[in-house]
Amino acid sequence: MALVDAVIEVLRPPWHGLTIPDSWELSAAGVFEVKPGKEGEGDKLDSVCGVLYVTGLTTAPAGDWGRMLAFQDHDGHTKPLAIPAARLHEDPAILARELANAGLRIIPGKERRLVAYLASFTPTNRFQSAPRLGWMERTDGGLAFIFPDRVLSAAGNEAVVYQPERYSPTIGTVHASGTLESWQENIGRAIADSDVLLFVACVGLSSPCLKLADSDSFIVHLWGTTSRGKTTLAQVGASIWGCAVDPAESPSLSFIRRWNATANGIEGLAEAHSDLPLCLDELGAGNHKDISPLVYQLAGGQGKTAMNASRELKAPRAWRTVAISTGEMSMESKLAEGGKPPKDGTLHRALDVEVQDIAGHLPESERAGYVQGIKRACATHYGTAGVAMLEALMREYPTAPDARRAAVAGIDAAVSKLQQPHHAPEQVRALRRFALIAWAGVFAARHGVLPVTAARVWEAVQAIANRWGSASTGTDSDRITEAVRAFILKHGARFQTNNDSQDVPNRAGFVDVTAGRWMFTKEALQEAAPGHDVVTIARAIQAAGYLFTNTEKLTAVMQTPLGRGRWYTVKDSILSDDEAGQPSKTGVHGVQGVQPAPEIGLQAVHPSAFGGVQGVQQAQNTQTAYTAYTQEKAGCTAEEPHSSGLCTPVHPVHHENGVSQANEETGEPFQ
Repeated sequence: MALVDAVIEVLRPPWHGLTIPDSWELSAAGVFEVKPGKEGEGDKLDSVCGVLYVTGLTTAPAGDWGRMLAFQDHDGHTKPLAIPAARLHEDPAILARELANAGLRIIPGKERRLVAYLASFTPTNRFQSAPRLGWMERTDGGLAFIFPDRVLSAAGNEAVVYQPERYSPTIGTVHASGTLESWQENIGRAIADSDVLLFVACVGLSSPCLKLADSDSFIVHLWGTTSRGKTTLAQVGASIWGCAVDPAESPSLSFIRRWNATANGIEGLAEAHSDLPLCLDELGAGNHKDISPLVYQLAGGQGKTAMNASRELKAPRAWRTVAISTGEMSMESKLAEGGKPPKDGTLHRALDVEVQDIAGHLPESERAGYVQGIKRACATHYGTAGVAMLEALMREYPTAPDARRAAVAGIDAAVSKLQQPHHAPEQVRALRRFALIAWAGVFAARHGVLPVTAARVWEAVQAIANRWGSASTGTDSDRITEAVRAFILKHGARFQTNNDSQDVPNRAGFVDVTAGRWMFTKEALQEAAPGHDVVTIARAIQAAGYLFTNTEKLTAVMQTPLGRGRWYTVKDSILSDDEAGQPSKTGVHGVQGVQPAPEIGLQAVHPSAFGGVQGVQQAQNTQTAYTAYTQEKAGCTAEEPHSSGLCTPVHPVHHENGVSQANEETGEPFQ
């Protein structure tokens, strides 16, 4: 009897038990509309599409309703699809095209009847839905993460369905291939000796930590003129979560997207990658007019407010993401294409990291094969490390508040090691982003996700942060000061000397050669530093110590051939070798023999300084011969540190309960 029941169960169609609407028939042959025949004739069946039915209604916490569909593709595989209810009241061809692209057979011209069929269902099943991927808001405070095909939580997979407003590319790109072990063997260990490759893997792991750290979204832009390795960097970051095939080979399958999209398109991609990294390749293909506002919008986590066809406000798109951007030009250069210098806020939301050669740690003869091997591995082994990271977070922290306290405390501790007295507030905010990346990487290493030591993660992040800090052009105030200095050097002939009554063409102001003062008109000062208002420019020069005033205002009352008047007056010392280039209150100057911006002063710090990452077995013995490794890698000894500052003297080891402790005075890693 049990065998008979089993056979019957196998033979039952997937829609068994559902009530099919009147005037419709569903069979293995598909959906048919039942139309009454003429008198004396039977009913006629008009084919509409392949197997398609509604399994239940969906509802979101905000009260939005939808329908859970199921259909069979051309190979007979059953696929689910959650759609908002509003999609049944738009052009039927839009939904029909989406279903057809997913494999449902649809009779051309039957699009309206297909929608009418779906709307006729009155199912009793209910499913909770979520409009975007990422962390799910739960009333019990527990951690739960929404994927396109499931919800990951400490309690196991939950009955929540992913229901985006529109087409979402992540439905087809966020999935796994291979195992965590195969990813570690083919990618994780291959990137262990490359600072930038290990760093970008940590960037990929850091996106889910934004919410835990109460941090804003930001961009890490990896650029360089060499043709080798930039897309590969994006592939490594993408392999944490989904299909990391080169987008040039399979653009529809790849987790990686390109910058050549509209502003609305980038917003849609950001929402589709909420709490996941957003990988954008080839910055040069983007429109420079769109890039600057997009940087602010991506960092702000919310799109523009818009209205629908009925002139009603639509809910703006929202997201949290760390964007991994690549290109052959720096973000600063791209933003400056329009002729205006980029604002400081933009540059510290988009961290420029120059990359020379991702295989630079290898002999020249091995580099091409190394890069190609990683590219091939990223197309085969992917989508497992991110899940393992989330599972570790859920095991370690029972609730979201627990995880938030640990993340914030750990990142605060790291920032305290990175921050130096000369750093401006915007530079400290940038350092906090490096600290977040490091915290995520250290956590992953300590929980066996990254097959490297926690100390190696910190070393790699430190190296990249130092690279960013060494190339940084300082703050807005620094750039304004440099712009004014450059303007005087280039347009000195446009300043009429104070004892000369002969006008000069296109006069920018006057110069008092004896007193050493350059008197700017308001218009000339704004011309010197375009994109800034005159008050901001004057205050920046004042903060650098180069503004002369003899009143309580930013202007000085000066005597010129035009009589007494107020002028924005700049000291001649802005051009002198002895004062130019000295650090201002917030940064450094960098023109005309000036010292470059200082490195950010990262100090080596034991991973335990990140806090909250406790009681776990590392993938390897994280403390074995770290000193010898770092000294050999940097080519230095404790007595003769390398000029890069990456090799630091090693102090005596202090163990407590088998765990290395950081030296309280130096914060250096000890084994």
